[in-house]
Amino acid sequence: EDEWGLSHLRSSLGGRVASAPVIGTLLGLIRELDGNGSAIVHLLAFKYRHYYSISISSAAPPSGGGKTEPKKSDEAAKAPSRVYPGSLYLVTAFLCSHGLLDVHGLLPHFTAIYSTKLGGAEEPSALTATTLLKHYTAFCEETVKRLKKLGSISLNSKKDDKKEVVKDESRESLGASLKFDPVLGIFRALLAVGTDWNACAAFLTHGVDGGNFASLVKGGDADGLSSAMDLAVCAACTLSEDVAGDVCAWVSSSISEVCGGAQPPAKSLSGARDGGKRGSSVLSSSEPLVIPREAALADVSITLAPPLRALVQSGKMQKAQSLYLKICKLYKSKLHSLAGDSKGESLKVDVNTLEVFGSFLVPALSLFQSNEGLAKEVWAVISQLPYTVRYKLYSEWRHPGLEKGTLRMLMPRDIKSGNTGKPLAIIESEIKTGVDARYVLKRISKENIREQGPNLARTSHNNPLVVFSDILGKIESYDNMILMMVDAFQFVSELGRDVIGYCLLTSLGGDGNKGRKKISGLNTEQWLASLESFTGAFYLKFPDVELRGILAYLTNQFKQGIPSELGVLRSLIKTAGGYGFVDYDSTAALSNLQLDGRCGSRLLRRETSSFGVVDDINRKASQHLRSYLQGDDLGVIILILLSQIRGKILYKKPSETTKEHIKVIGNTYDDCEAVLCLLLEYLSDSSMDSQAKEKFARSMPPVMELHETYGVDPAVAFMLCRPLIRKALFFKDDTMLTSNEELPTYLKPFPSSSGETHPYETLLPGTARSIISPHLFETFYSLAIYDILCPEERYKVDIERLNKDCERLVQFQKGGEAARSQMAALVAQATAAGGTEMQIRQATAFTKEHQAQLDRLRRNIDQLTKDFQRQQLRCKLVQSKLQEDREKLTASSGANSV
Repeated sequence: EDEWGLSHLRSSLGGRVASAPVIGTLLGLIRELDGNGSAIVHLLAFKYRHYYSISISSAAPPSGGGKTEPKKSDEAAKAPSRVYPGSLYLVTAFLCSHGLLDVHGLLPHFTAIYSTKLGGAEEPSALTATTLLKHYTAFCEETVKRLKKLGSISLNSKKDDKKEVVKDESRESLGASLKFDPVLGIFRALLAVGTDWNACAAFLTHGVDGGNFASLVKGGDADGLSSAMDLAVCAACTLSEDVAGDVCAWVSSSISEVCGGAQPPAKSLSGARDGGKRGSSVLSSSEPLVIPREAALADVSITLAPPLRALVQSGKMQKAQSLYLKICKLYKSKLHSLAGDSKGESLKVDVNTLEVFGSFLVPALSLFQSNEGLAKEVWAVISQLPYTVRYKLYSEWRHPGLEKGTLRMLMPRDIKSGNTGKPLAIIESEIKTGVDARYVLKRISKENIREQGPNLARTSHNNPLVVFSDILGKIESYDNMILMMVDAFQFVSELGRDVIGYCLLTSLGGDGNKGRKKISGLNTEQWLASLESFTGAFYLKFPDVELRGILAYLTNQFKQGIPSELGVLRSLIKTAGGYGFVDYDSTAALSNLQLDGRCGSRLLRRETSSFGVVDDINRKASQHLRSYLQGDDLGVIILILLSQIRGKILYKKPSETTKEHIKVIGNTYDDCEAVLCLLLEYLSDSSMDSQAKEKFARSMPPVMELHETYGVDPAVAFMLCRPLIRKALFFKDDTMLTSNEELPTYLKPFPSSSGETHPYETLLPGTARSIISPHLFETFYSLAIYDILCPEERYKVDIERLNKDCERLVQFQKGGEAARSQMAALVAQATAAGGTEMQIRQATAFTKEHQAQLDRLRRNIDQLTKDFQRQQLRCKLVQSKLQEDREKLTASSGANSV
């Protein structure tokens, strides 16, 4: 196993430490001689002063008149090649871990040493034991300046190169000065011997900013102390790769047992501890280094959250890919076992685990090179979470902005305090990903999707938010990119496609300043119309992508009375649900003969709506959309909300400043009516789901409840319940049941029979009851046009057309003289298209697509024939019942009855 940069400390632990009994005897002797540990603090402090004096005297220039070496930078002059031996750090940490030393007592001595280096120029209260925070602030300022120029073209490259050389030299001298910093050395040694993380971080924070640390501890500000500790560790990891490696080693050692791996070398030293007290400091903790195998998920997250957060903030996690994979597998197994214990209920994750996911697991992916394997590992973890939790994680990953958007919002005081909002390493990764993605987008086209699609997907593996937010922004302006991008998304990982769903939701509702309608108020804005089309095409191609977020957003918009996103739901049902033939747009220019097809069965409407050209339906996408709408009564809720919006559009009070034109109101009303009918047809269709009517009935309230409780207009209430009322009315005739058998339970709330008494007459206005009989009122709203008119001519025309198409394909399948004319036409078509000889031969072959089309035609012929016969019987049955009930239909209490 890699030593993660512990070098001399690990080697000292392994080879130059006496046996456990000898160590125990020596520790007991020290405890007897110095019970409170004050003498040990001073002795070690003198040791540190002694080694510092030796390094200073050895680094001093000779007094003779010899040649002097060229001057180095100030930091390099203050950093001798070797100040303190590693064994001194080790002894300090070792005594601290056994409760014989409070390392915080050494910090005043380090402050005095630092004051000596400065010549006593500063006030004692302003002095610290290390210059770490000062260097970190300078590093943040330089990095922000560099990132603002990243991705832009420089016309003065030679001068910039010279500046980079100077900066590299300053970074090397800075690393040399921090490498032998006593505070960092002791911090690394504490990590090496397995000290509790909070104790290690508290010591480092005390050394970095002693005044602030003391005030936070005295004031009991736990959140402030935690933030200060995170900042101190982040600064140490940012400026020193050795410290970052030690933090990784501490995390790896902590999860070694829970991951089932071998114990690290540091564990052998912890086994030599005796039963004495651990840590006289109030900041010390008695928690062991290694997390037990049976530890709960929350306990694992509490232990790992601070160091992992520091690794991401510093950007050094990119050098520990194997550790990242190990943590992903750990949380994957823990979540899997937690899901097994939940017994089918929604997985509930504790706050500490969500903090690890939001601050480490998801954002750390941006630190690595684009790697599909890493994206799959992350998806294996977060795919077990509910979509709401995943979207919150993506929101935290995005916050406060993407690419240089975060830099534009930074204030100078934020940079000086180290609070950049997002780790600078992640910002740099996002900028580079954006540059690479835009490079590919300039070169991608419909013809080279197979070549450039994988390249585009490759750029998105580590920063999917950057790539897909940019793509959706371009789609808002150029709708001709929709189908091309949807085809390119087949190369994207599952995590990337889930992020696309989140980005689409963000684009729809993220910016409230965008207008939904054009100035005229009649047409939808270009950006929203493009997103509507993209939504349907995307979920048609990828039905497994989470859809509940979009549906929840639409439901919330409708609940607030905002109908501007009606087109999104319309696109989903038409494209992903395969129900475009029901929409009004496709029948606007049909002839009277073609409009007769709207009176027939569902298959006849599908055949006549697009002139016999039937689009292929993705049954999986349609079933997924239907299941989401049927789950939790979501589809019925949307129907009721649309019914309420329908009335508000006409009767809402106009504002004093702006008044809508009547044409705008009518257009919005028509859109709402079209989507309402489209969704109703989709939810009540039993052709793809035999139990659709039953599921719809269990969710839909009865007519009277819709009117009295939800304020739905009587006509609309009857329209919503009509599929169930008709099912109850013709149930016995459709199923060939005897008159003694009763209706199913789910149809009993929707009766429609002349032999029963119903309260529907209360829906009639008082003045209308004397003119219209209740039976006529109920019959009028219970029947559909399918029940009273059979388009015989339309059935015969379409069946004849399908028979001709079927005969043509049968002749083409048999070949010979009968198919010669068809083959000649296909050859001429392939030749005109510039096809090769092989392509011309393939054009005249009977393929699997032809066989599938032939099978579809035969099925449709049989189905249309059955539908024709069934509708003829239905119409005869209804007409006979109307003749029988003629007296009831015309009977009323008034003299002016109809």
